[in-house]
Amino acid sequence: MKKTVTFTDNDKTLVERLEKYKKVKGYKSLIQVVRDLCDDALTLKEISKWKLGGSFMKKSIKLLSLLFVFAFVFCACSYAESDASETTEKQLSETEVIAQEILTEIQGRLKNPDSFKVKNVSYIDSKDYTLKDNPDFKYIFKVDYTGENGFGGVSEGLCYAKYTENGEIKYYDSEDSSDYDGEAAVAVIAYKTTESNGYAVEIDLSKIAVDNLSDITYGNNQ
Repeated sequence: MKKTVTFTDNDKTLVERLEKYKKVKGYKSLIQVVRDLCDDALTLKEISKWKLGGSFMKKSIKLLSLLFVFAFVFCACSYAESDASETTEKQLSETEVIAQEILTEIQGRLKNPDSFKVKNVSYIDSKDYTLKDNPDFKYIFKVDYTGENGFGGVSEGLCYAKYTENGEIKYYDSEDSSDYDGEAAVAVIAYKTTESNGYAVEIDLSKIAVDNLSDITYGNNQ
């Protein structure tokens, strides 16, 4: 049975304290912390119920009841955090994860990273490339974007990124394949050829605008 609770901005202090407790205890996850809190609260409540008496017992039970409530909330919140993380990972495909990395790299290269705006991201798969057997790439991405230039104006930008089978990414920053020699020219031509055959796939930018890229401005075909 799964219970979920969502943190709000008002819970920031509680979450920070919980993270500190996790670090002190050497736990790997908030779930371990919360399980301890729940177990301790329940144990203390039982001890107070059977071994304490009078007004002191009543006060102790009230206090322990509050502790139990807090522990339960922490437990639910931790499970919610874990579920949300797992859901995000499951929703993103391999190419969407790679696209995140590529956008972050391109943004970091700009003179003014805050000016980075993505217009379109698409890619081709080596399986759809028919001009050569066993090409030296798994995917080739094409990124259309804008960014501030050295004069303070806005310039159009275009970058091709070749993703290899071993996870290496190589970047080519010009649309004109004649600007390149060797593998750079081959990569750009490979993309254009495959795209012209109708096999280029567009990335859904709304899916990859997650927390670690929240500073990037997205917009399809703007």
